[in-house]
Amino acid sequence: MMAELAPQTAEGAYARPAPQVGGGGEPPELVGSKRYELYVGNACPWCHRTLLALALRNVSQVHVTTLVDDATRASRGGWVVAKPPDPVFGARDLKQIYDRATGAPYRGRCTAPLLVDATSGDVVARDSADIVAAVAAPGLGNSVDLRPADLIPAIDEACAWIYADINDGVYKCGFATRQAAYDGAEKALHDALERADARLEDGRFLLGERLTQADVWLYPTISRFDAVYATLFKCGRKTVRANYPNLQRWLEDLSSLPGVQDTFDLRDAAASYFSSLFPLNPSGIVPNVPDLLPTPPRTPLLLDDVTSHFKSTT
Repeated sequence: MMAELAPQTAEGAYARPAPQVGGGGEPPELVGSKRYELYVGNACPWCHRTLLALALRNVSQVHVTTLVDDATRASRGGWVVAKPPDPVFGARDLKQIYDRATGAPYRGRCTAPLLVDATSGDVVARDSADIVAAVAAPGLGNSVDLRPADLIPAIDEACAWIYADINDGVYKCGFATRQAAYDGAEKALHDALERADARLEDGRFLLGERLTQADVWLYPTISRFDAVYATLFKCGRKTVRANYPNLQRWLEDLSSLPGVQDTFDLRDAAASYFSSLFPLNPSGIVPNVPDLLPTPPRTPLLLDDVTSHFKSTT
């Protein structure tokens, strides 16, 4: 049953299928005069990356359509349009969107996020790394720079280990089918969390005083960690709020930035994880989740206040 839910290696380790392995090619270039439609699901941390980039850069050319994971209503892939029909294709689920965007019955994996040209209906990108890179490019939105030139090598290095050992690491723990595979993934995960916590000892963000793509990569996993991954994915030997004080402070700090909390509904995401992953939670009971994200401050932080490096025009 687990092998049907999550592809496995011969050693019982989770092997994430493409295209969710992270970019690799030239990101698409978004034309400022065009309109784009981004299809995302709230529960998905890879979708969450793209929404964070949009919020931080205030890119108005991209409209968001929310998807809901409901395998009973989806023709394939699990995702249905929350408020059908969708505005580009008039579709009711993600499979129909892929069919109409490609002009034929689509036979690949119907994954989110998905970015399409709202006028032509052409697929622009279907990998979160490519979408974030496109949104972060100069000429769109405000002047917040998620990939400052002098930090690109450090950003790429940080994103690589965050992805391998934290973003994907929680799934490697939760979907492991042999003890050794789980033990290795769980150790690598907490080693990486300790590494991130140590980096935040003397800086506001992962790479010092500037908010970058590395923080965007880390936030979706940390915001879900204690409520979902610690229990459902068996990652709770340590929790963020109890054992990683610098990560907890960083989580609260990022969550106070304008627009960030609007990118994610923790309770809805927890309900999705606990009710849809039957092999991990056969009862389907959704636990009450802790209040992990802070109430927005009375005077919200402005992106201009993050550091003088950002000269936000929002």
